[in-house]
Amino acid sequence: MPTEIVNDEFLKLSIARYQGDDKYLKDLNENFKVSLDTLDWHKLKDTPDLYRFSVDNQILKAGVWRRNRIQGTNQKVYETTIPIDQLPPGTYTLKIEKLIVAYDLLSNSPEGIKLREHWDEIDFIKK
Repeated sequence: MPTEIVNDEFLKLSIARYQGDDKYLKDLNENFKVSLDTLDWHKLKDTPDLYRFSVDNQILKAGVWRRNRIQGTNQKVYETTIPIDQLPPGTYTLKIEKLIVAYDLLSNSPEGIKLREHWDEIDFIKK
């Protein structure tokens, strides 16, 4: 996020792109559809769909994802906006969860889903 103080109706968010996420996406869609249903996860179409966002246990849907690079570092990122128009002014924590796949050490075959419930948390103030 560019700043912790938000005057808009949306949070602008950038998340680093990880090379291994493509493999996670493929394996989740091929091997773990039933498990995804039990997690009540949204459809996985692209690697940013591995993330889920919430504030005060309310799931927030990310907008359109764009691929970009951060100037100066050239870090590959996904960028999106998250609607916060329904939140009254105050202090909040954006909770970010991420789906990953556990692999067998010897065969490198997918063994199961791991939900990183506390992948990141970002505090912000809505004015």
